[in-house]
Amino acid sequence: GKNDVPTGNLEKIVNEWRLATVNGVEAEFTVYLHLKDDSSFDMYQMVYTNQYQFYQGTYTLTKNVLAGSYLGGKTWKCDYKVSISEDEQQMTLVSVEDESITCVYEATTIPESVKSEAVVTRAAGVEPML
Repeated sequence: GKNDVPTGNLEKIVNEWRLATVNGVEAEFTVYLHLKDDSSFDMYQMVYTNQYQFYQGTYTLTKNVLAGSYLGGKTWKCDYKVSISEDEQQMTLVSVEDESITCVYEATTIPESVKSEAVVTRAAGVEPML
């Protein structure tokens, strides 16, 4: 509608991102997300572990709703309403179901050190961020 907040071009989600805040609070863990132009993604996260975990999968963008699934078929915990800031430096994801989660990602370049050290083996009990 006319009252929508102006946002940048949603095609600009194709980028490398770092999780900055969750519900307005600085993220306690590190998540890098690379959304690629072939609808695949790479995610590197260090959540309650001392090493980056590596995840891959595919995503869809339908209107302004971002959904995804991991290789192997497990879907993301929820779908997200996505918006891009006008300067294209921030991507905001709001959980669709109950809008209880708002994650802001900042455009970044994922360090090569993160990519090279990330492991595919899952630590028991480590849930993917998305």
